Amino acid sequence: MLIQVLALMPYLFFIFYLFDLWFDVSRTRVLESNLNDAKMVSLYLHENIQHGLSLAKTLAYSPDLLDIYREKPESVRKSMRYIVDNNQSINSIYLVDTEGKILLFESKKLIPKAVGSSVVDMDYFQKIMATGKSYVSDPLISKITGNNIITMGEPVLENGNIKAIVVSSINIDSLKSQLEKYMSDTGNKYIYILDRSGSLVFSPFNNIDNDLKTSFKNESFLKEVSKGREVLLNNRKIPIMKETVIGSVVQVNDIHWTVISVQPTADIFAPIFKLQSVTWLVILSSLAFSILIISYYIKRIKYII
Repeated sequence: MLIQVLALMPYLFFIFYLFDLWFDVSRTRVLESNLNDAKMVSLYLHENIQHGLSLAKTLAYSPDLLDIYREKPESVRKSMRYIVDNNQSINSIYLVDTEGKILLFESKKLIPKAVGSSVVDMDYFQKIMATGKSYVSDPLISKITGNNIITMGEPVLENGNIKAIVVSSINIDSLKSQLEKYMSDTGNKYIYILDRSGSLVFSPFNNIDNDLKTSFKNESFLKEVSKGREVLLNNRKIPIMKETVIGSVVQVNDIHWTVISVQPTADIFAPIFKLQSVTWLVILSSLAFSILIISYYIKRIKYII
């Protein structure tokens, strides 16, 4: 029996080596796949937000914009309407004076009371007025439409002084729907997008409860990714998901958002675990059968003697 077991040892070591190699190859493949998915989502978000900001800049940089507004406000309004109608990602675009009052407003849906409303208490207005520079906000609830949006603002400058602000916005629900179509071929259902504060903005293919929005804020990988590094998550737990995961974390350039792309470890290794169980069953069954055969012949020998 001992000889039988010893004879099996090289075979068992070889089997263990193959399984270990399979685990490593699967882990590497999944890490690379999720890194590519995270980068793809990051690039998609960056392009959409930068496009919204570039539209605000185009209008803000228009020569004599405020003079034209004073003389022919309808001309400026038509330009804003054209931007909204011809850019799917843009939810609204509006012109705000230095007191925070909306002078012109165009959006996907008609909002009759938008003009004259004040945004003086909004973060993006205060940031732009304080810095004189363009600004992309974290998600916020629009005072005008009630939608969950991202705003991109650009100051209108005259002789270096702020005279007005052009603001464009993207509806986050629309952005989520577009991203789901964009990512539909990947099959990855576990993607999480965080804003610069670490709060969960949204997750394609998933609806997240409001009480889970801040789940990621204390995660150590946020510090690493904030330095521009790509972080690999190797068989560890993350908020939202109960099981351990394998995946990647990257930063969205310029706006300092974070994209997390992962897959449950159990899903990745399920075929290997299944084959491993079958292999152990075959090996143990073979050993048991060998023991029975050996025992049988030993008894026969004793009986003959």
